[in-house]
Amino acid sequence: MSTFRESGISRTILSTNILGQEEVVFVTNHPEAQGRGFRVKPQSIIKAYQEKTKIDDVFNNMKSFLKLSLEMEASGMTLEQIITLASVIEKETGQGEQRPIIASVFLNRLKNGMRLENDPTVIYGIKDFNGNLTKKDLMQSTPYNTYVIRGLPSGPIAFPGEEAIRAALFPAKTDFLYFVSRNDGNHHFSRTLSEQSRAVTAYQRKGRKRNGEIS
Repeated sequence: MSTFRESGISRTILSTNILGQEEVVFVTNHPEAQGRGFRVKPQSIIKAYQEKTKIDDVFNNMKSFLKLSLEMEASGMTLEQIITLASVIEKETGQGEQRPIIASVFLNRLKNGMRLENDPTVIYGIKDFNGNLTKKDLMQSTPYNTYVIRGLPSGPIAFPGEEAIRAALFPAKTDFLYFVSRNDGNHHFSRTLSEQSRAVTAYQRKGRKRNGEIS
């Protein structure tokens, strides 16, 4: 085992064989970290080098998330759950102001024992996805398909940005249980299934009209 310090981070490498199965553990030495650390697969480090990513940038990003991870306990979720939820939020919208609302929908559904029923989780679990999501895909059993499984997918489906992580930690206070794309980058939020059904019909019709499919 070897340990060295740089940029305020103590890096403990469990294996000198980075191509092996051991994880690389990065432990922050921040006085408020209380022993919290980050586990990163060797393949991720290799990819960073291959893509000529400055490895110190990776560590600095981890440091910037330290304060967020310290807020985790109040949420009642583990760090892995927070990052997984944040990854679903990240894939669902690029609109920063809507992320806390979307986070509230997911958390409200989880609290009510409802499946998340999120398309990006389905797509992530499909090998060689061709871009056409079908009803058959929605029924396909994978560890990520939230139309089939209850709770969160088995792990992150994307690398979430800080805004998405903040949304997972600090969701808006709503009673929304549903949302549908408005086809303009934003979403319509609903409290009941009947309201959601009307919104889906309205926005799908608008989408088809925009594409010239209906008059």
